[in-house]
Amino acid sequence: TDNIFFVNPGDIESIEVLKDPSSLAVFGVRGANGVIIVTTKKGKDGELVVNANFSYGVKSIVSTPKMTDREGFITLNDENRFNQRLPAYQKYDLYSANTNWINQIKQDQATVANYNISLASGTEKNKFYLGFGYTKEQGLIKYEDFRRLTISVSDQLKVSKFFKAGFDISAYQASLPLTNDFSNALKAPPIVQPYNTQQNLFNRLPEGLGGNDVGNPLQQLELNKNTAISTEYNIRGSTFAEVNFLKAFTYRTNFYGNFYLKDYTKYTPLSISFNLENQKADTANRNTSVYQDRFLVLKYQQEHLLTYKKQFGNHGLTLLGGFTTYYESASSINGSVQQYRGGDPIPNDSRWWYLNVFPYGDPATRVSNSSQNERATVSYLARVLYNFQDKYLVNASYRKDGSSAISPNHRFQDFWALGLAWVLTEEKFLQSQKWLTSLKIKGSIGQLGNQSTGLNYPFYPNYQNGTVAVFGNNLVPAFVLAYRNDPNLRWETVKAYEGGFEASLLQSRLKVEANYYNRKTEDLLTQVNDGSQNFYTNAGSVSSTGIEIAATWNDNIGKVNYSLSGNVTTINSDVISVWKPGYVYTAGSIGQSRTEAGYPIGYFYGYKVDGLDNRGNFRFQDVNRDGVVDASDRTFIGNPTPKFTYGLTISASYHGFDLNLGIQGVYGNQVWRNWGNEGAGINIYNYRTARLGRWQGEGTSNWEPQQNTSIASNGFNSDYMVEDGSYIRIRNIQLGYTLNPALLKKANITVLRFFVGLQNPITWQNNSGFTPEASSAGALSFGIDNGGYPLPSISSFGFNITF
Repeated sequence: TDNIFFVNPGDIESIEVLKDPSSLAVFGVRGANGVIIVTTKKGKDGELVVNANFSYGVKSIVSTPKMTDREGFITLNDENRFNQRLPAYQKYDLYSANTNWINQIKQDQATVANYNISLASGTEKNKFYLGFGYTKEQGLIKYEDFRRLTISVSDQLKVSKFFKAGFDISAYQASLPLTNDFSNALKAPPIVQPYNTQQNLFNRLPEGLGGNDVGNPLQQLELNKNTAISTEYNIRGSTFAEVNFLKAFTYRTNFYGNFYLKDYTKYTPLSISFNLENQKADTANRNTSVYQDRFLVLKYQQEHLLTYKKQFGNHGLTLLGGFTTYYESASSINGSVQQYRGGDPIPNDSRWWYLNVFPYGDPATRVSNSSQNERATVSYLARVLYNFQDKYLVNASYRKDGSSAISPNHRFQDFWALGLAWVLTEEKFLQSQKWLTSLKIKGSIGQLGNQSTGLNYPFYPNYQNGTVAVFGNNLVPAFVLAYRNDPNLRWETVKAYEGGFEASLLQSRLKVEANYYNRKTEDLLTQVNDGSQNFYTNAGSVSSTGIEIAATWNDNIGKVNYSLSGNVTTINSDVISVWKPGYVYTAGSIGQSRTEAGYPIGYFYGYKVDGLDNRGNFRFQDVNRDGVVDASDRTFIGNPTPKFTYGLTISASYHGFDLNLGIQGVYGNQVWRNWGNEGAGINIYNYRTARLGRWQGEGTSNWEPQQNTSIASNGFNSDYMVEDGSYIRIRNIQLGYTLNPALLKKANITVLRFFVGLQNPITWQNNSGFTPEASSAGALSFGIDNGGYPLPSISSFGFNITF
């Protein structure tokens, strides 16, 4: 599958990540970008085992953008008007508040609770597992309430020594919140009182300071409270049968199915606010309306696998051959209706939220739409595993994939991989040493493939609405190509190799693994523009190289057992070629993200600030040294891809106590601050507190320009917007205590553990937003901080009990 939303975390037994070519090739079309293997819990031999766990946590925001208060806002607003030779603002007496809009809309003490219970039993012939889960979580903004109920059941029956069969079903039902963000809370001026108690209405923001385009953030939140019904249903099932014959052969057939349905209804109420400037109530939205949407996804997959496994003296051989197909379809139908103009509004009651809402809905405003798409793949696969005396290991894979997303001329593609390993510690010349427990040198090489694009039928012509032609008294709609299709579209291929070693030393207390990786992606499936038309084609190549190192130390000091684990991965990613020499892919709200040959993917592009001039305005570098600063001086000003990522895990136990600490971070990347940048044409009506350090004359600031929004936008496409994205974060701290089993034996309790924990309690960051993990708008535009939503810190406690 391409997501694991249907998996209850309480049902997960283990998670494994596959990255090397020899492991990925057998997954073919589904594995080019890596594979995550999630193993869920199953029944085991023995008596019935009942496990229950519960956790309850409180969420909070630990890093908040610093915006000016009333005093700071007035200072900057007055100075801004003065520098633009505008008259002083005369309405502060009408707007006398000091409002922190983030505090107004955030959910204080947001909670998250998880309840899980499972039953597992097993005999030699039958293994059964049943799990239930329930999650209730509040968002960091008011009225964001998420609820999900999950169920999973699996059973495996061994009919005889030659035949076994089983099934696995998981399902969930989720109620989704109407999500919001803090972007408008960062834009609204702090001088407005959110609610007018005398008029019993929300106050409108001032004219010229957000009244027309930002809106009162608290009013928007309260207005849309409980006006959406969004429900997800997901059922995933699989069944298998396995036959062993002729001692060395195993045939296994698997069938998978997935049903996903989302029902969404949104009601838009009247929006009325009080205008303090004319002392009247304003109606921003004069018509109520209802929108409904139903989205359905169906997925089916089948696998037929034949395995031959045999040991010939010192030689071990496993052969695998298989055939698999995958099918996915998606369909959506939606519509909307508005109330009669001048008529009664559609009631703010979910009983009336449907398209044929009589007598309130105006049939003349009723519109509907639908969309459908399908995608399928078919694959043949083979794999050979060979080892000699457990010293020399070979893993060879081959796969032929065909995809409906690729043109018929190139629909099928061959993919392969070869992995070799040498276990040196099995050699006689290392048998006598004692400090080295095991040492394996390994390497792999392969070619993988990708079929994914932003379109479902990229090589077929697709049409969209065009102009309307007049024939007599008839208006005839015309259609034009949405993009120019490429009938020769090919697979995107990944050529990868890597090499390294695994070692265990000092009586297995120290384990080290190191790898060098090199991935080159060619024939990129990408959208280009030739000046008049957009089209998908195979264009360009990118490379990614680096080193991955992981080490673990396990030991004890007296009765204290402890473990230290660390990892670091370096990343060097560059664009080798594009559609044609000199071609540039531009993305981002102001074209700040660019992709071109010789640079990193999605690098930041703009001017380099060279301080401020004697009037307090930005001075930019003359990069090409032609004596003139113009558009040709824009250049590389930041890379959203980190130079390396790292992590550290520390765990310890003493008697019944256990402690776990996880730390994670990145280094060497930049983020683009896309919020708090007031200026001409930009709907921002508050200021970052950093603006209080603006230029006010010689000897003041050499970075923050004078307060003048009419020219402040000159810095929007410069490294003034670029901030350091490096950070270190404590991901989790958990302290637990497990009671002595001897004390619980009489109550038939096997395990009883209590714990308290913190998630994301501290982040050391250098950027000014909520979080350094900036959002992504696609493969070519990422690392852009829109100031929307923070990563929560969670304080929690809970218990786990097993009978």
